[in-house]
Amino acid sequence: MKLNQYIVHIASLGKHCFTLAEVHAALGGTKTAVLVALNRLMKKKSVCSPVRGFYLIVPPEYQSLGCLPPEQFLPDLMRFLQLNYYACLLSAAQFYGAVHQQPQVFQVMCEKNRRPVICGRVTLQFIAKSALSKTPITTFNTPKGTLRVSTPEATAFDLITYPHSSGGLSHVTTVLEELVEKLDIEKLSAFTVTSEGVRMAQRLGYLLEHLEASDFSEALWLATHQRFKRVVPLSAKATTKEVHKNARWKVRVNCIIESDL
Repeated sequence: MKLNQYIVHIASLGKHCFTLAEVHAALGGTKTAVLVALNRLMKKKSVCSPVRGFYLIVPPEYQSLGCLPPEQFLPDLMRFLQLNYYACLLSAAQFYGAVHQQPQVFQVMCEKNRRPVICGRVTLQFIAKSALSKTPITTFNTPKGTLRVSTPEATAFDLITYPHSSGGLSHVTTVLEELVEKLDIEKLSAFTVTSEGVRMAQRLGYLLEHLEASDFSEALWLATHQRFKRVVPLSAKATTKEVHKNARWKVRVNCIIESDL
């Protein structure tokens, strides 16, 4: 069997990816010869390799992208890397209709820092989270399988936790203004029990109140206010002077929030 025949064969079985070990076992010969054949197809853009040893079949409609869309190959890639993950932040918010512009990178939460994966015009950005396994997730169907995505409530907390990976607090506020339509009050309140800390609930609650999402901010306040230990800055990295202090949420508002909507 030749490489082209192998790719046609596995594509006919509904597969869109393969490993170097798999193709070498199927074709025989030397790994060097297999790599030469693979490089030839990569130059034709019918095959791509996001990481060493892992390959994607690129159909004609995606050859200008130089890769499959990230949501279509991420589950298989993470299985190959043997890593737990979920789509997060702006990429997760996009699945809930809360982001109206295509993010420049596809954001992935995993347990340890990893360098970005660049494949054609697709970039995967990895964000580290040690408590990843405790984060509530859901799944979305894609043409190639199912993708793990943080729930709307977990996405809201992640956006507050990693604002500098989400375009800053003003952009986070813009996303929350749309995401609030997908939030569940009971799940939002329950999530604070397993969240990274009450400080994030204070910041999120303040922003929800700022957005006049009173039902959600009130539920979050009732679930968390007795655990407020100290005043926290709204932005952990802001260099501007304090604007004012919000006594209800014990938040030191040290930046100006402006929603784009």
